[in-house]
Amino acid sequence: MLGFRLKKRERRDRQAAPRHAPRISLQRALQVSVALLSASGSLLLGMAEENNLLLAIVAIFVAAASVYLTDVKGWIRLSNNAGSIASVAALLFALFQYRRDTSDVGLLALVNFAVYVQFVLQLKAKRTSSYWLLITLSLMQVAVATALDVRLSFGILLLLYMTMAILTLTLFYLYRDSLRSQMDTASSAANQAVARPGARWPLAAQANRFAGNLAPRQTDELLARPLMWLILRCCAAAILVTAFVFYAIPRSGQMQWQ
Repeated sequence: MLGFRLKKRERRDRQAAPRHAPRISLQRALQVSVALLSASGSLLLGMAEENNLLLAIVAIFVAAASVYLTDVKGWIRLSNNAGSIASVAALLFALFQYRRDTSDVGLLALVNFAVYVQFVLQLKAKRTSSYWLLITLSLMQVAVATALDVRLSFGILLLLYMTMAILTLTLFYLYRDSLRSQMDTASSAANQAVARPGARWPLAAQANRFAGNLAPRQTDELLARPLMWLILRCCAAAILVTAFVFYAIPRSGQMQWQ
């Protein structure tokens, strides 16, 4: 009889549990999103460099390998010394390409140095600064690519890149806020343990913390349909603002606004 009641209670708890629980953690979602953003930026840059498909293929391969081999399995993780040596080697290779060709292709060799540094960062253990650098390098590659390619296909891919960039920045903000919440909780617990129970100013020994920080469990619950609707609304607003700015700013070679 007791076993029947326990099974009935477990069945009731499973039915009361949320059906749309996230299947992926916030950190893993950020790692996949940053890898896709980095590969997309290198792909757009490769298209702008007279269809440099080799650079795009290598970027996609390194992005996939960084997620599986570095982030998930942890088999390949460059140390700080190895990463520094690889970065110096990439710089020397970019300078060699620049001095060999003094045309625009030689200038693009220096831009490709950002892609080489991106490869090194992807094969290292990810930190908050690493995510930020990868996002910045990807945006820099796309900024250079937009000045070189004016095809319609490039513009369509640029819209997809904008959606991925907004999603990545949103996940990065949630991940950084969850880490900050964990640090604040740990410091608050340590200060409460150190504070004397009968002190005159009991709050003086406690660290300041922002009440708006999200707990890790709360951030994982945001990886659902509401987040996707938020990203789509942000993309629609960005497109409308971009169209307004494009037609509102006058051209330097025209007397009237057109």
